[in-house]
Amino acid sequence: MRETGFEATTLKISVRDNEQLSFERQVKKLSRPTNLVAELVPSAMALFKKHYRWHKPIRSLGIRGADLVSEGSVYQISMFDDEKRRISGSIWSAARTGYGADTDITAFSASCSWART
Repeated sequence: MRETGFEATTLKISVRDNEQLSFERQVKKLSRPTNLVAELVPSAMALFKKHYRWHKPIRSLGIRGADLVSEGSVYQISMFDDEKRRISGSIWSAARTGYGADTDITAFSASCSWART
């Protein structure tokens, strides 16, 4: 999504167990449009924990964004959102994209006190 300039307003998960039985669930409206992994994964895990009963081992878990909007589109913000964390997440994503997923960016995070929230 990030490479094409889109953000998701809906999050969907698909779960398949070891007997090939599967189901899908979704969160219709995220708190705001996003393409940041740090914002999508906690929502996906909460949705997973809410709906999976842990009676069988998991074979696969899929996460995808839907109802895409253009990155930077207008939306109403909450006065409780942590915008510094969001900026930090996009900087980390940009560093990993530019230098590779295995890049050690510890020095970068140490130089940005607000990145460690």
